[in-house]
Amino acid sequence: MKRIRTLIFGTFSELWTSLTTIIVVAGFIALSNGFFLYALFSGEGSSSTIESLWSLSATAPLAVLCALITMRVWADDKKSGMIDLYLLSPISERALVFGKFMGAFLMVLIAIYLYLLLPLFILPYYSPEVSMVASFWTFIPAILSLIIQAALWCAIGTFISACTKQASTAAVITLLLIIALPYAAYRVVLAWLPALRSTISEFPLAQNVTDISTGYFSSGAIVFYVVFTFFSLFAATKAIAVLRLAGRGGRGTRFTALTAVLLGLVFSGLVSFTAIRFNVSIDLPTHSRDFAFSETTKTILEETSGEINVTCFMSRREIHYRTVSRLLRGIAATAKSSAGARVDLEFIDPRWDLGRAASLVRSGAEENSIVFSKGRRRMVVPVNNLFTTPVATNTTIQVASMQKIFIGENVCATALRRLSRPRRNDVIYWTKGHGEASFSNYDHVYGMSEISRILRQEGYTLKELDLSSELAVPEDCAILFVLCARDEFSLTELSRINGFLRNGGRLLVMTSNKIDSGVNKLLKSWGVQVLPYMTVSQRTITGTDIVVSDFAEHAITHYLKDATLLLEEAAVLVPFGGKEKEFESDVMKYTALARSDNKSWGESEPFQKPWTFDPATEKKGPLDLIVALERGGDVSEKVAFRPTRIVVIGDSTFVMNGALSTRARANKNFFMNAVSWLSGLDASFAADSSKDVFTLNMDRKRWIQYGVWSVFVMPVVVLILGWLLYLRRRYAE
Repeated sequence: MKRIRTLIFGTFSELWTSLTTIIVVAGFIALSNGFFLYALFSGEGSSSTIESLWSLSATAPLAVLCALITMRVWADDKKSGMIDLYLLSPISERALVFGKFMGAFLMVLIAIYLYLLLPLFILPYYSPEVSMVASFWTFIPAILSLIIQAALWCAIGTFISACTKQASTAAVITLLLIIALPYAAYRVVLAWLPALRSTISEFPLAQNVTDISTGYFSSGAIVFYVVFTFFSLFAATKAIAVLRLAGRGGRGTRFTALTAVLLGLVFSGLVSFTAIRFNVSIDLPTHSRDFAFSETTKTILEETSGEINVTCFMSRREIHYRTVSRLLRGIAATAKSSAGARVDLEFIDPRWDLGRAASLVRSGAEENSIVFSKGRRRMVVPVNNLFTTPVATNTTIQVASMQKIFIGENVCATALRRLSRPRRNDVIYWTKGHGEASFSNYDHVYGMSEISRILRQEGYTLKELDLSSELAVPEDCAILFVLCARDEFSLTELSRINGFLRNGGRLLVMTSNKIDSGVNKLLKSWGVQVLPYMTVSQRTITGTDIVVSDFAEHAITHYLKDATLLLEEAAVLVPFGGKEKEFESDVMKYTALARSDNKSWGESEPFQKPWTFDPATEKKGPLDLIVALERGGDVSEKVAFRPTRIVVIGDSTFVMNGALSTRARANKNFFMNAVSWLSGLDASFAADSSKDVFTLNMDRKRWIQYGVWSVFVMPVVVLILGWLLYLRRRYAE
């Protein structure tokens, strides 16, 4: 035992005081921190947990780290001749392999714990909200997920290093085995059985990290890692035995060792297959796994009466089954405690409940869907609608940013709300012919397909409208959308919209600071003017956008008091014709729904940097960015009069796919509240505020400072400390 400890710490000391190892560890920290930084930026406002983002960001860099650390444990000894001393010593092959493995494994553990310093100490300094939802104890499952993977990667690297003479060759082969081979096997399986695409993750090893880091322990996955870790060490032991017995049996020795390794591989595969086949799962009730529903969902359940049947029609082997089932059970428990509607759950597995599955299929429900029914009304929600994919073109970045964001609570709340309300078939007309955004545009950045999908889920019918050919706005138009128009409407078209508004019409406009575009001229006659300024503020993420959290008291903003909006290029809106009180005498109410901060201003030359405030020509904040106009709202309950309502959003990209798929989740809620108010309903969307949703609330300055500390300063500190240790050992020798 003493010799093994000496070998372990000797290997660890050689690795830690090696310049190559120091550079590799610093590179691992820089790369993992960079992925984590991007994952936080793109995943903020989603249902991803900080622990899972942290562990998943290190998955790919960890494999590279293990390959580069273990490539030298035997290759360098072969090159220097030290291996002859090991082979002549009385230490067994098993002890030699275990000592080398543990020395490399300890080095990897040091790197993991250095990487842990980022979310525990650096991130809370820039975002105090993190310390309220995450601590060392909540990170323990995430740490374990990386440890069991690191153990397997180090064991494979130790085996490959024992079989090769060059360290670089060992690193390449190890990377092929632990990264390229699993992905190639996944592609082969899908080519053979395409139906398994829905049950097998594209990155199955990364999926295991996500599961364990969020408290879900699968016996099949754990047995797989443990068994193949021991198999790799066993194979490395046989490789060292062949070297020790070289010349004593020759081919016979190598054949015996190879046979033992192949039999061990078959045995390990059978054990892993059996464990996965009879898998036992444990879902630990950590804080990051408990659903704490937003006020919207609670309000819907409180105001809904009667009985709602919810049927989850999916296999228990689906990769999203436990997430969906936990959400539905949480909804049922919340409904029971709210004394509102009673939610009855039913889980139908198509592989076991054949009769009920056939009945659901005949009624129009497909596999992997959730069926909501109340009386004779029913809604079928595909499970895929509960997830959205963030915008990312790089495969590694997609892994680091969780691949998919869970939005199940909002989708299920929408279904419950539709069942509780009377049937509606409101038609929303989208103008076209002036460069507007179309609801049929699926571009992942500039399209509007995501908000269109949400509108259809709410029961709205979407149609296009060309006012240049129509004599008037159709009578069945509930709301008229003028979104992102680049060209100016003609006088004839503006008169048709004006007539629609005078008859109690509802209008929603998303506009830019280009004053001669869209319906900006018409808006003046209704009390709001678009100025040719772009709002600039220190509360920004990218430098050109602006973060807004100052809301007025209004039905649209009722549930959004703690939310933040993100406007990419915010235009400045002002009352036209005087102050607010002058409009009240004309029965026109002007409300600034969202305003910028006091340090902002309207930049008249946004294309010339650096931006500087000119008090003579530019308008100082706070500035109106989103406004609501209403005429006749105070008399609508007394007489048969439909009030005119207008909402103007000073950002043409406010709810485009690029914004909704990443950070600007509150933009969607604000937009849908505006649509509800325009259609005559109360606002019903709240800011995502459950415990599964994290927000960092960092401005651009803090993001930059945090990025510098995590990606540059921290790796440089590791390099300096490692260099000092290297010099100390060198001078000691």
